[in-house]
Amino acid sequence: MEQTFFEDQNVTVTASRFIDGSQTYVVRNITSVDVAYIPPSRSIPIFLFLVGVVPIAIEHYASKEWNNFITSTGSIISAYNWNLIGIAVVAFALLWLILQSNRYIIVLRTSGGEVEALESTKRKHIESVVSALNQSIISHA
Repeated sequence: MEQTFFEDQNVTVTASRFIDGSQTYVVRNITSVDVAYIPPSRSIPIFLFLVGVVPIAIEHYASKEWNNFITSTGSIISAYNWNLIGIAVVAFALLWLILQSNRYIIVLRTSGGEVEALESTKRKHIESVVSALNQSIISHA
């Protein structure tokens, strides 16, 4: 019976194979294993945060001029409501920033090059699979 180093719902690492969902890799062809870290893109939530801060800052530092401007444009939204919209946009942007997750990818190096195998936002899961793959590679030595 083949030794199993790691097994969960979609991933299995044995002495001879690494199975990731429907993809199977032969361990003896893997020369090394690494983890790539991909941070989430934060540009859109930061942009939204800055857009949301504008009406808040204007209301705070130039409320009389802001009220006059809103009134003169004939806006159906009052200056106070623009401030509330700004607060809502800032809150949404901050929540988006907080809830973003890093992505981790297992990179397999073979004689044919690098292959990105398994991707997850769960770092400990990726580290467990990498550890099992390294044990499997060592077992062939």
